[in-house]
Amino acid sequence: MYNLGPYLPFHPGGQGELLRGAGKEGSVVEKMFMEVHPWVNWENMLKDCVVGVLVAEGEGDELVVEGKQGGEVKGKASAVESELDDMD
Repeated sequence: MYNLGPYLPFHPGGQGELLRGAGKEGSVVEKMFMEVHPWVNWENMLKDCVVGVLVAEGEGDELVVEGKQGGEVKGKASAVESELDDMD
């Protein structure tokens, strides 16, 4: 999971273009990115924006986010999102 919020005002294509990938699965976003600028090393560019790794845990919409600093947030998708916002 990436937090691109601080970069939104600076994106050359505008905020709307960047937000097209918001909330989408990583391979979908990667495909969108590669269609526009395949020469850019996105993994290196975004390494400081990583907030955690989203992993599925069983059935339903229960989510676990394993933070890059060792923490973990569990719960329904909306609750996890709220807790991640509080971490910023």
